[in-house]
Amino acid sequence: MIKKLSLFIFSVCAVLVITASYFFFSSWIMTGKSTEAPHYFKVAKGSSVRQIGNDLSENGFIRSRLLFTAAAKLTGLDRKIKAGFYEINGDETLEELVSGFAKGSYIAIQVTIPEGLTTRRIAGLLSGKLGIDSSSFMDACRDSALLKSFGLKTSTFEGYLLPETYEFEYGVTAREVFLKLAESAGKLWETPSWISQLKERNLSIHTVLTMASIVEGEARLDAERPIIAGLYWNRVRIGMHLQADPTIQFLLPGGPRRLLYRDLELDSPYNTYLHAGLPPGPIGNPGAKSIEAALFPASHGFLYMVADGSGGHTFSKTLAEHNVAVARYNQLMQVRRKEQKMNRNPNAKP
Repeated sequence: MIKKLSLFIFSVCAVLVITASYFFFSSWIMTGKSTEAPHYFKVAKGSSVRQIGNDLSENGFIRSRLLFTAAAKLTGLDRKIKAGFYEINGDETLEELVSGFAKGSYIAIQVTIPEGLTTRRIAGLLSGKLGIDSSSFMDACRDSALLKSFGLKTSTFEGYLLPETYEFEYGVTAREVFLKLAESAGKLWETPSWISQLKERNLSIHTVLTMASIVEGEARLDAERPIIAGLYWNRVRIGMHLQADPTIQFLLPGGPRRLLYRDLELDSPYNTYLHAGLPPGPIGNPGAKSIEAALFPASHGFLYMVADGSGGHTFSKTLAEHNVAVARYNQLMQVRRKEQKMNRNPNAKP
């Protein structure tokens, strides 16, 4: 009887000691890593508490994997820990660390993809923001099985990715990111009015995206997108060369940059200075506004446009009107260059 009582008392004391130890050590700072920048830790799917504790210990995030395991079990959170990537600043307590894993408060990174970027430039941007492998992203872009699964008969997803602001978990794979962009673009074409307009104008999605990508490259003002789309559709209708600078930029390996006259002679079906009609496919990934403009262009007689010096364009119906607008723009630029020169050197003669 005395022996059983002693064993009971010992067990109670042991529990009290462990519990007290947990609450005492839960106030410890978990890591000696620099707090100048956050560190990231992955909780793999299916990992046991013991494995997580080992990984944390090996990476220097905790001082004792045994205390981490005890803390998780004593709080009952060992069965609630969620897989994901977590940001660890270095000043978390043991309690905060375990609780964070149980809440699933994993890190998410927001990335904004500008409209008009080519898939290659998107891959580079995402590589810098998310740390994904840009080569894997481009492999997915050319994956024939993926293209088939999306119902595409093209050799690439160029133009079929939606530029937008996305939120990704830290550690997301290149393929997962790619699918997110491709699926978001696909959802746009579930819009009833868009489907109806495609049928009414007897256009394919590929044709619309090709036009939209050119509009995206030219437009700076949302209000001008339908006007620019209408202008290029007018040129297509009468067999006039589009002469769209963005199609030349698409051909430049180190672009975009200021175009030279020799660039206009590049031998490619994408060169709209040499070939009439639309190029074989999109020259970038247009946003929803440019796609809508290509689908619902403004009705007008414009065939020409030139920058107006304020972010927009001057549109003309005839070449004579266009030449006047070009002369006006050149005169404006000449005045601005003189003003800039004077600002850089106030003592220079005008």
